[in-house]
Amino acid sequence: MRSCKMISFVKLFAVVILACAVALAAAPAEAAQGTPLPQAETPGAVTGTPAETRTPAPTRTPAPTPTPTATLTELQNRLLVADAYLKGGQYARAADIYSATLTQERGLPEALAGLKKALEGQGSATATAAAPRPTPAPVPSAAAPSFTGVLRSKTNEIVGTVLPVLLLVLALYLAAQGFRWLLFAVREGYYVRVLPFFQRPALGRPYLIGEFADATGMAGFQGGKIVTQTLAEKLLEWNQLIQARDIPIEPAPAIDLGNMSWIKVLWAWVMPPPRAFKIEGVLLGDQPGAFKLAVRRTDLSTNSIDAGYTFESLKPVAEAAFQELAGAAAKWAGHPRDIEASEAAQRGVRAIRGADAGAPLSASEVYDEAVSLLLPVRQQINLGVVDHADARERLRQAEDLLKDLPTGSSLYADLRAVITDLDRLLR
Repeated sequence: MRSCKMISFVKLFAVVILACAVALAAAPAEAAQGTPLPQAETPGAVTGTPAETRTPAPTRTPAPTPTPTATLTELQNRLLVADAYLKGGQYARAADIYSATLTQERGLPEALAGLKKALEGQGSATATAAAPRPTPAPVPSAAAPSFTGVLRSKTNEIVGTVLPVLLLVLALYLAAQGFRWLLFAVREGYYVRVLPFFQRPALGRPYLIGEFADATGMAGFQGGKIVTQTLAEKLLEWNQLIQARDIPIEPAPAIDLGNMSWIKVLWAWVMPPPRAFKIEGVLLGDQPGAFKLAVRRTDLSTNSIDAGYTFESLKPVAEAAFQELAGAAAKWAGHPRDIEASEAAQRGVRAIRGADAGAPLSASEVYDEAVSLLLPVRQQINLGVVDHADARERLRQAEDLLKDLPTGSSLYADLRAVITDLDRLLR
């Protein structure tokens, strides 16, 4: 029995020794791999509790091994440079490099082949440069244009460019003229027909007193101003007399636009012509002899001379002579046909009967007598202080003056209208 227990103890001891040997053999391997060694259980510990674990150490990555870089030898580098010169067309440099290479490395095939190509390319380039250049073919010269051809081309240019512009300007001008005369007709109808329809007198054409040129040759003589002033005074007297048909009298405007005169042309194209008579003329004569005043009346609505006449005076003083001539011109401006016909009749009567023979009064004399008789009556009526006896006597004398005028004349019609109007106001 005792021997059996001894044998069992020996077996247990041997097992323990074997287990320790196995554990010692396995411990270095686990330490190298970073695996924590298992801890022996403490006797009497609670079964099921996990044992404490150790954090594994990081594994070091080995550094990459550098790849060796291939390097060119001096010979290879020289051949590459020579090949680059050869491809770039610099045959002389390539041939020099290949020759130097063959001096060091005799019989090198790459150098021999490259030298051959370089020499061939150099020879080809030299031959091309030395070859004569081809003569350019002569350019045929154009034939000189003929006169007919030039004329035809210029005509085509004018027809193609200038003619359309001219046609456009012509069309604009015609359209402007049509519009201009339409406005003129409307304005004339209003003054002549519409105003009388509303019991208002028709508006007569105004008088624009223009320039009277002095051709007498007298130094310092202001004949033009004398004539224009006297002419305006006489016409204004007649306006005061007739009053019902007041005619505007003003100097003609002298517009000088200079470089902007094209505006005046466009204005004349579009706007209707002025509804007025322009009175202008020339002073003539010198002593000894008669002074003369040539007068013309221009109808601005038609841009034409409506009438013209030359008056003479035998007065020796130039100022008095031209005052008389301007007064006659004022009467003529209002009634040119009556004055001219009366003057012709007076000259015929005087030629037959003599200068002192009794003859009816001329239209000019009737005009002056009527103004001197009737204008004071008109002024008295306007002021509201009338001498009826004197006024009636003046009207009777004016009636007698009408016997010396043709009943169809414009002066007769104007004086008859004035006498009728004054007689109505005196009642």
